[in-house]
This record gives sequence, C-alpha cells and structure tokens, in this order.
Amino acid sequence: MTILERHMQLLDQMATERYAGNRSACLRAAIEDHARSLEGENEFEVEQLVVAVQDLEERVSDVQRSLQENLEEKPTGEDLKQTPQHQNKDSERQHQIYELISSQGSISLNQIASHVDAPLVELESTLQTLCDRGLVNKTSSSGRLEYEIDVSGVSNNE
Repeated sequence: MTILERHMQLLDQMATERYAGNRSACLRAAIEDHARSLEGENEFEVEQLVVAVQDLEERVSDVQRSLQENLEEKPTGEDLKQTPQHQNKDSERQHQIYELISSQGSISLNQIASHVDAPLVELESTLQTLCDRGLVNKTSSSGRLEYEIDVSGVSNNE
C-alpha cells in the first residue's frame, strides 16, 4: 500500500485530534466509514441532512415573507401628510422635516434647524422617530452626520 506524503500528514493530524495519536485506529475507522458509505448505510444521515436543509429553506422563506409584509406596511411621506393635526404636534414637525429632506436629498441637523423652528433636542428626537419608522436614514458624508430619505424597499413605481 502506498500513501502519499500529504495523506500521511492528514492521517497524523486526524489520529492526533481524534484517536490519541493511534494511526491504525484512525485508518480502521476511516475504512469502515467508507465501506458503510459504499453500501448505502449513510443514506439515512444524508436524508436527515436533506430534511434539515428543507426545514431551513422554509424558515428563510417565512422570514422573507414577513420582511416583505413589513416593507409593504412601511409608512411613506404621504402617510405623514394624512396624520390628523390634533393627534400630535410632532407629526407636523415630522412631515415638515420629511419634506425638507425629500427636497434636499441629504441634509445635516444644522441645516434642518435653519429651516425648522424648534430646539435641536426636539429636532433630534423627531429625526430619530423618522429613522425608527424607516422613513429616514442617517448617513455620514465628509465626516458629518446627515439625513436622507430611506428608499430601501420602495419600488420605482411608488
């Protein structure tokens, strides 16, 4: 029997890791395992793996469906316009900031503050609400924080 040097190194590594350095025990186990594979005895394990992969595929599909449903329910700038004015003073500010960001593309907090009459703390809170609702993203441009409309999950038809 001839064993190539790379096989010998692999045998030594497996024997050390799994068989307390006993190469003979490692070779016997490998031969028996290969014989079972040739006789089809490992088909049950393969079937189990196939079932597990199919289960994972179903789970991934469920998660994708759920994400798609959430994206379809994502509010838009139009939704902000339709919020009743008596509901919340902040909703007006949300709409105003959303429209400002829409018209500018990308804008900093200081630029927003120059257009919207509100304390910086309230503007930051409103911007965070818009980010949490998935309407606005924070970005970093030239080392400064800016805000832009979140267009992920929105088709060109919207």
